[in-house]
This record gives sequence, structure tokens and C-alpha cells, in this order.
Amino acid sequence: MKSVQPLAVSFQPSPAEAERTSTFQLDGHRPPLSLEPEGWLVAFVPVSGAPADLLCRQAAICGPAKVTAGPCLRAELPLEKKVDGSFVAMRSALEHGLQVITGRTRASAVEAGDRAEAEQTLTEYVSSGPREWLQEGPRFLLQVETDLFLQKIVAEVARGCIRFRSDLVRLRDPEPVSFRALVHFLLALNSRLRLARGSLLSDRVVLEVCLPTWCVNTALMDQAVDALIVGARVAKKECAALLQPEVARTYCEFHDERR
Repeated sequence: MKSVQPLAVSFQPSPAEAERTSTFQLDGHRPPLSLEPEGWLVAFVPVSGAPADLLCRQAAICGPAKVTAGPCLRAELPLEKKVDGSFVAMRSALEHGLQVITGRTRASAVEAGDRAEAEQTLTEYVSSGPREWLQEGPRFLLQVETDLFLQKIVAEVARGCIRFRSDLVRLRDPEPVSFRALVHFLLALNSRLRLARGSLLSDRVVLEVCLPTWCVNTALMDQAVDALIVGARVAKKECAALLQPEVARTYCEFHDERR
């Protein structure tokens, strides 16, 4: 596995920049922070490494950061009224994400109090909202019927974070060309899909949103569920199709020609 080399990161805005959310300090360069439509604050850090390895490590990131085409590590959150708090949140998300995908640290130990707070927040959310969640032990299950399939979304507390996850496809010894196509597709999906991320696990591809307690609220959890519903409609059939070697080969040839 290749090592990942992040840029040196400095997130403290200068006095001149403090009034403008469209600039950000990153190793002396500005462009990586932007305010996108509907008030989303987005920041990214270029990284290097085998994309498949990065997507596998990504699942251990406890926060709103994901690996996108480039490859880059990207974080995105709704801009809060207190801009300073948004800067801190983005810094925390990217710093933790970099530590995980570079292997400098694994998921950090979570205090019991943090887990208890996350469990209480999740329980209150699923019991008070309009959606019908079913409790299965420590987890909650939401079933969403579409015209094409029945989607299952699992909500649980993992390492002190609230995680929403939905399976896209199972992996049963996929052909190398299919695996390569899936990796390319997930990087593109992560670049375009708001908040949610496609991750590679040992036996499946999942769509997930992971929210630490310091940034979670009811509106953001609603957006997390909506992102999984939209993402599954976009990606589930495509991922299944790419498991067919002939389809995957055509997909890879098409994208190789566009480079």
C-alpha cells in the first residue's frame, strides 16, 4: 500500500480573510475552501496513494470527510451563522480524516460520555421524526421503497459518531476490471454527491454519512438520510452493472479515452 502524503495544513484565517468565507489558508495557498450553493462550506486537501486503498481507509473516518477524484480529501458542512465555528469544524474534519487515511492514527478512543451523548441524540431523532424507524438491538432501520428497489438505511452509533449507512452492492471476488471500474465510479460519486460518501468494505460497497456529535443536529441528520436516498437511486444500479466484466471493461475504456 502506497503511503499518502498530505500537504501541510494551516487553517487559521488571516485578519483580512476572516471576513471572507471564500478564502482559506492551506500551506500558504487559498483556493481549497469555497462556499457552494445552498450554503455549503467545502474544503479539500490533495493526497496521494492508491485510490482503492484510500476508499478502504475512508470508512474509518469519524466525520464528514471523504476521498474524491484527484485524489483529494474533501470535507463539507452547512455554513453556520458563526463563521469561526465553521472554520473549526472544517479543520477538525480534515485533520482527523488525514490522520486516518495516512495511517498516523486509527479511530480515536471515544469516552463513554461521548457515546452516551450520541446514543441519546440518535434515539431522540428517530423517535421524534416523521420517518418510521425500527429498532434492531442498538441499531435503527429505515426501509425506503422506490420504483426500483427497497432501500435499507441503518443508523447507529460507531466510535462516538452517528453513522447512517446503506449497502450498494455485495462484493464476491469481483474481476479486477470490475474492481477498477467501481473505484473510479466511487471517486466520481463522492465528488458530486453532497455529504454522503461511497466506501469500500471487505465484502461490499456502502453509501454512508458519519456525523460527530460536535456538529450533529436534526437538520443535518435529515440531510444525511436524504443524501443516502438520492445516492442510492443514482449509484445502486450502476454499481451492480459494473460487477459485470464486460460492462466494466467498456466503462474503463470509455474513461481511459477521455484522459
